Order: sequence, then structure tokens, then C-alpha cells
Amino acid sequence: KVAMKTSEQVLADFLRYADERKLGAGDRLPPERELAVILGTSRPTLRKILDRFGKAGILERQRKGGTVLLEALDAEQIESPPQASVISFIAPGDPELDLRRVEALLQNLLLSRNCLLNTYHSSPDKQDAGKEQQYLRSLFRINPKGIIATASPYGHTNDNLFAELDAAGIRVVHIHYYRDELPAEAFAIPDWRCAGVMAAAHLQARGCRRLVYAHPCGDHPGTRLTYTGLREGATLLGLDLLPSRSLGTQVDVDAGTVARFIPELPKNTGIVTHSISAGAIFAEELARRHGGAAADMPVSALHDEYPDAAQPVPVPTLCFSREARIRLAVDYLTAPGSNSPPPRILTTPTLYLPARGSVG
Repeated sequence: KVAMKTSEQVLADFLRYADERKLGAGDRLPPERELAVILGTSRPTLRKILDRFGKAGILERQRKGGTVLLEALDAEQIESPPQASVISFIAPGDPELDLRRVEALLQNLLLSRNCLLNTYHSSPDKQDAGKEQQYLRSLFRINPKGIIATASPYGHTNDNLFAELDAAGIRVVHIHYYRDELPAEAFAIPDWRCAGVMAAAHLQARGCRRLVYAHPCGDHPGTRLTYTGLREGATLLGLDLLPSRSLGTQVDVDAGTVARFIPELPKNTGIVTHSISAGAIFAEELARRHGGAAADMPVSALHDEYPDAAQPVPVPTLCFSREARIRLAVDYLTAPGSNSPPPRILTTPTLYLPARGSVG
């Protein structure tokens, strides 16, 4: 089987053909079909090369007169075809990540910018700082145009690798961050403290006198920042803030957990949950206890993923748009040159109400 020539090999053969025949201004090339056979290539590949010389004003492709040289062929006068760059997406153990949806979005955005996607991902229960470090070190060899990081670096030992990649000219943008401190590199990450303040204001407007934060287990920075915001909002609005309560699970809760949680709360307590699904379970349990009537414990949810427009949120939800942050990161990493300032943005959430959509 004969290997197909690359376009650059065909270009070299084409220049050699013209040089051997001393072709110059006014000379006419053979018909495309004949020239493709001479050069041992396909007509589509030949057309791409002729188009490059045509755009440079070196030849003219006439409708009936064939292809005429306007001057001698010179490869230095034509632009090389753009080479696809690689963008790496790193998401080790992000429990809220819909990887298939995010990868589809990234593929579409990057292909339109002549970039390829390289992904590293692990499940929440298989987070491994060593494997993350191995992948990060491989990027020095791959030399991607940029890195979009969510839930990374997982291990503190890998902080220095992000700094080294950034110093090597491989730009890094964090779109989520599981630390109290801000990343040293560029970022567009959720402002969980702001979300806590907004949740307090929303629940106070719904008649709540006190608040409780039902969060997943573990000492998570996002949990701490949200609780800080709730405390600031409660102080500002004159509300009581009950001690935050762990639901004892890292991902989602079940009805049994919620059923044990609710009886311990006083009336007129607003409940802030860590996800839309957890908020829905709370709302269902409260409706069951109140016979379907409006409960005196309003529920508000916080969520990192943009809700599906076809599926209205079941409870009022303060939601960050991961899609918007991805688009911002891609725009920055694929911008021509490196003059655009790196983003350092704490994004604020949008409030969505059941059956009403966004209210800003």
C-alpha cells in the first residue's frame, strides 16, 4: 500500500516541478487533473496548494484559461496552513461534572478555533494526586496551547507544577477551585461567599427568620466559603444562622437522610442545600409532611452547573454557569498573540425560580 503524501510534500514536489521547467510570470500550468497525476497527489490536495499561491497573488486561476503564473513561485510568499493546537482539560474527581456534556461543548468550541482537546479525568472516589502529577508532567512534552482546570490541582504537591507550566508559556485557566486561597494563575471561578449572601437575602424575602446550611460531608472550601457568605447575609439582615449540618455524603442525599434532618429544625427556617437534586429531595419531603401545602421551611439550592432549560429547577436555585466560564477560558487561551490580560474573575450566580427561569 502506497503512503499518501502530506500537503507539504506535495508543495515541495510542486516547487521542484516549476523550478525544473523554469516557470515564471505568464506561464500556464497543466490542467489540474494532469498536474495531480504528475505530482502523485489528489486533486483536492492540489487545489489547496494552488489556493495558497492564489491568495498570495502569485497565480491566477482563470475560469476557461486554466491557471496562469503572475510571477515565479516562491514558497516564502505563501502562508503555511494553520497547525492545530492542543488545549488540555483537567478535571480530577469533580463530583458535579457532566464530563460528556462538557467535552462536547469544548470539542465544538475548539474545533471552530482549529484546536484539539486533550482530557484528564477521574471519578470522585478515585482522586489520585500521583496520577494528576504524572499527567501534568506529560504536558511539558505535549506542550499544549493552554490548560483549562476544574477541581485541580487535587494535591498541594502539584501546585508548583501549575506554576512551572505557566512559566513555560503554557497558559492555565482555572474554572473551579477547591481551595480557600485564589489560584496564582488565571481564573474564572464561582464566588461561593457571594452565593451564600444571596441565598440569605432570598430566603429572608420568603419570610425566613433563621437559616441552616445542609451541606455534603467533609471540610470543603466551597462549603466554608458558602457558610461565610450565609453568616454575613444573616448578620446584615438580622437572621439567626444555625450551625451548618453535614448530610453525611460527598455527592447526593437520599430521602431517609432528609427525613431525619427536618424534624430537628424550628419553624420558619430556610434551608440552603448544596445541589439542585438535594434541594428537590428536601422540597418533596416537606410537601409530603405538609400534605402538599406550602411548607414553612423554604428551600434554596446552590449549584455549579447551568440548569437545563427543558427541565425547570424544582426549587429556587442560585446557579453558576460552567458553560460561560468554559467559553471565557477558551476565548482567552485561543486568542491570537498573548496580549490579552489573563482573567481573574470571581463569577456571581444567577437566581432561577421554578417554572419562571432566570431572574438575574
